[in-house]
Amino acid sequence: MDSTEFLEFLETQETYLPKSVIEYFLRHYGFDEKDDRVVKLIGLATRKFMEEIIIKSRKPLPRSFNQQNNSQQQKKENQPKILTTEDLIGSLKQSGHTIRKLTQNQIPKPEPQQLATKKTYRNTRKRKKTTRRDF
Repeated sequence: MDSTEFLEFLETQETYLPKSVIEYFLRHYGFDEKDDRVVKLIGLATRKFMEEIIIKSRKPLPRSFNQQNNSQQQKKENQPKILTTEDLIGSLKQSGHTIRKLTQNQIPKPEPQQLATKKTYRNTRKRKKTTRRDF
C-alpha cells in the first residue's frame, strides 16, 4: 500500500470519538497539530485499541466461582450478554494496562474560551410555539 492509497483509506474510515474531543486531549497534553490527517490517524488508533479491549472483554474470563448447575447456565446463555465494567477492567489487566481512579485535581478542565463558545442543547433546540385556545 503506497502513501496515496493509505491517505484515501484514511479518508474513508470513521472514528468513534469526535474530532473535537481528540483535538482537545491532544492540546491538553501539549500536542498542537494543524494537519487533520494526523488527528484522524490518532482517532483510528484509538478506535482499534477500543475494539481490541471490547473483543477481549466479550470472551469469558476464567472465574473461580463457576459452580452453577446446568439449568442456570442454560438460562444465562439464552439471555443477552451485558458488557460490564468488571469485564472491561479484567480484559485491560490481561493486556497489561492498569486502571486507577483519577482524583479531582487530575481531571482535565476545559479552557475558559471553550466554555464561552460552548453551545448547550437547551440553547440550540427550537421551541414549539404553543397557542392557547379558549374552549
